[in-house]
Amino acid sequence: MKRLLPIAAAWALLSMIAAGEGPKQVVPQRQPHDPAIDRWIERLGNDSYPIREEATGALLKTGKRAIPALKKAAEGGDAEVRSRALYVLVWLSRLDDPSTSGPAVTALEALARSGSRAAAGRAKDALVIKDAANRLREQNAVAKLTGMHAILGRDKSGTVTSCNLALSPIPKGSLARLKPFAKIAVLDLSGTQITDAELAHLKPLTGLRELQLIHNPLTDAGLVHLEELADLETLDLFATNVTDAGLVHLKGLTKLKTLNLNATAVTDEGVSELRKALPKTRILH
Repeated sequence: MKRLLPIAAAWALLSMIAAGEGPKQVVPQRQPHDPAIDRWIERLGNDSYPIREEATGALLKTGKRAIPALKKAAEGGDAEVRSRALYVLVWLSRLDDPSTSGPAVTALEALARSGSRAAAGRAKDALVIKDAANRLREQNAVAKLTGMHAILGRDKSGTVTSCNLALSPIPKGSLARLKPFAKIAVLDLSGTQITDAELAHLKPLTGLRELQLIHNPLTDAGLVHLEELADLETLDLFATNVTDAGLVHLKGLTKLKTLNLNATAVTDEGVSELRKALPKTRILH
C-alpha cells in the first residue's frame, strides 16, 4: 500500500522556510522541456516510496519548466500524485527567483479557483502560508531597515512603496535588506556613500520608478546594475563619477522621463548620443 506524503510535515517544513530555517532555495535547472517531466509526474504515484521521492526531487530541480505539468497533476484523481504535485508547486512558490516563484504562485491561484475540491483546498492553504511568510519576512526586513534610519512609505494596504535612506550610513552589503520589498517604487540613496558593487542589490527591485543616487562615489561600472530596472522613470546621478562610457547601460531604460547628469564627467557629446536612444527623456546636464 502506498504511503501518502505526510501533509502536516510538508506544511511544517514550509513554515520553517518562512521563518528562515531549513533549505532556502532549490536552484532550478534551466534546460529545454523534455518528456522526462511527464515521466517524473507519473512516478509521483509509483508503488515504490523511493521512486516517488526521487520523482519529487527531480521535479523540484526541474523548476519552472515543470509547473504546467504539476498544475495538471494537482487536479488529477490520484491522491498521492495530487499531494506531491502541490508540494512541489508550493516549494517553487517560495523561491527567491521571481521567474520561478511567480508562475508557481499563479498556478496555485488557479488551482484555488478550480473545480477540484481537493486541489482547491490545499492550494488555498498554501497561499495562506505564503502570505503569512511574506508578512513575516517583511516585518523582519522592516526592523532591519529601521535600524538603518530608513523612512518608509506605505500604500493603503500597508505595502512598503518607498524608502528614504538619504544621508544614512549604509554598511557594506546592507542594501540586500531591500530584497523583500519588491513593490518599492521610490528609493532615495543620496549621500549614503554607496559603491558600485552595492547597486547589485537593487536588481530585484524591478518595480522601481524613481531612484536617487545623488552625491555618491559611483562610476560607470555601477550603472550596469541598473540595466534591469526597466520601469525607471526618474534617475538622479547628480554629483557622481559617471562618464560618457557608462551611458551605454542606460540606453535600454526607455521609460525614463527625467535623467539628471549634472555635476558628472558626462560630456555634451555623450548626452547627444544618449538622446538618440532616449529621445523622450528629459536629460539635465
